[in-house]
Amino acid sequence: MRNSAAAVTMVCLFAPALHAGNDVEIIASGGPSFPLRGLERLVGIGYRIAGSVQFDLNENVGLVFTSGFMRWRFDSDRINAAMAGEGLAQGYAVRGPFQSVPVMLGARLILDGSAVRPYIGIMGGAYFLRWSMAGTQTTGGTTTSLASVTRSWTEPATSLDAGLLIALGGDLWVDLGGSYSAFSNSANRVDPAAVLGQSAIATNTASQVSVSAGFRLVL
Repeated sequence: MRNSAAAVTMVCLFAPALHAGNDVEIIASGGPSFPLRGLERLVGIGYRIAGSVQFDLNENVGLVFTSGFMRWRFDSDRINAAMAGEGLAQGYAVRGPFQSVPVMLGARLILDGSAVRPYIGIMGGAYFLRWSMAGTQTTGGTTTSLASVTRSWTEPATSLDAGLLIALGGDLWVDLGGSYSAFSNSANRVDPAAVLGQSAIATNTASQVSVSAGFRLVL
């Protein structure tokens, strides 16, 4: 239902551009994702893939709909270090994915250029988040299995993008970019310490920075 509502909203917002006969661009990209603001205490470097549809209002401004997939993995060394920093019990060997499906709407400003065109963008929307964790804890030579836990929820999110478009010829461009995104109110959910029966070790806002390379085709 929520994905359908997002699709309807996209059509309503972008219909004027389609009616005007403006260019439509298809962008596909991917690259590493670096966790920040508390998330880096729990997971290692992951990856991000994204697909976007951009409706050009004119040569320099476009409306953009973006979705994709992000994935990280819980890191035992990072979690134990965070526990130690809080004076909590350690000895955890955990595993499991932390993943997100973003659904974002926004605008991009593409600066003038011939073979190389810089761009910046701002977007807002939602992250559909899910993580699973299982593993063991070893204390005093005794190893205890942890209950497997899965959580799913949705967070409001914002994103700032920047990059360069490099012409390959015709209507095909290479898209080299970076993105900073943040999703808030996550402390009670992005928190293995709560699952492990201890106090929180995550901050209230998580974020990520990703760099990507891909292609942009003007239809």
